[in-house]
Amino acid sequence: MRGRLGRLAGIAAALLLAAAAGGCRTGMTSTPRQRADRARAIISDWAEPARLLAAKLLDEYGPPDRLESGRLVWNDQRLWKRISVWDELPGLGPGEGGCLLEETVSYPVPARKRPDLAAFSGDIRVSVDGTELSARSLSEERNALAVDLADEIVKGIKTPDQARRFYDHTLRL
Repeated sequence: MRGRLGRLAGIAAALLLAAAAGGCRTGMTSTPRQRADRARAIISDWAEPARLLAAKLLDEYGPPDRLESGRLVWNDQRLWKRISVWDELPGLGPGEGGCLLEETVSYPVPARKRPDLAAFSGDIRVSVDGTELSARSLSEERNALAVDLADEIVKGIKTPDQARRFYDHTLRL
């Protein structure tokens, strides 16, 4: 039995080393400077809207916590639990669509309120377990507004229609 456990531990260690060396995730880069350099290298091939947005976030928040070929992720930045910026979204080409920035907060959403949030905006998402609320757009300001309005919907202050009209009116201003 002991020999079997030793072999399993060796296999597990080898798999971890292979994953780290293979670059599945580059979050294991050791220093902030290395992560920032790697992030800049990754976004250099992105479509212009995504590249500019990612560069702005790099300047504002520093190096991301997680780096992937098509996405950068920051954790625990100001009010956001997580910030993700993509080069391309599933089903769209590079730089297409207006929802390249997703920002997430810890926020319990009762199941009965989820349809109201969906009716307000398709750019608002609730985690499967209902503990996180995310907004997607092209800017933090829009995401903050959407999350604030989602909070008002959950609390019963605004209906989805009222929130949508307020959101649209605010953007026009």
